[in-house]
Amino acid sequence: MSCCRAQRTDLAATGSFRGGSAMKLKRSALIWLVILLAAPGKYAFGQDIHFLLVADTGDASLGRCCSITVERVTGTLSYLIPRQRYTLRTLESGRGDYGNADSVLRAVRDVEVPRGDTFVFFYHGHGGASGDRHFLHMPDSGRLYSNDLKATVQAKSCRLAVIMTCSCNVPVRG
Repeated sequence: MSCCRAQRTDLAATGSFRGGSAMKLKRSALIWLVILLAAPGKYAFGQDIHFLLVADTGDASLGRCCSITVERVTGTLSYLIPRQRYTLRTLESGRGDYGNADSVLRAVRDVEVPRGDTFVFFYHGHGGASGDRHFLHMPDSGRLYSNDLKATVQAKSCRLAVIMTCSCNVPVRG
């Protein structure tokens, strides 16, 4: 049983997880984030948003859910934001777009974000914690530690950088 499935079962038993409410909340947060960041006028001054969506669509236990996330995020963006106001790059493990931490960090560095714009990194897949360090689990069984991702994102000279993850934070050994 995957760590995500185990966590979902535990949450369902306590009543804290009801029919995907956690995912609906994250989707709602993403929608409001997009609205506020892309709103012309007094809220965000009409800057552009550059999204990098990384999803573990090739995973046996989580891949279908990740594919749905890609579809919904893509649909939400195209519905809420005029196409000329955002860029979207998706990396899907099921298509062979990425396989390890280096390829994801390289993709983050490759997204060009002008100074006044916003960068949003969104990850959906497995994750865990080793000691006090959270990581995103990569298809090659490697780890992308959150502090490495944060440092790479912070190196961008954009107005605002956002990192959103939909992953477990289950302690693992080693």
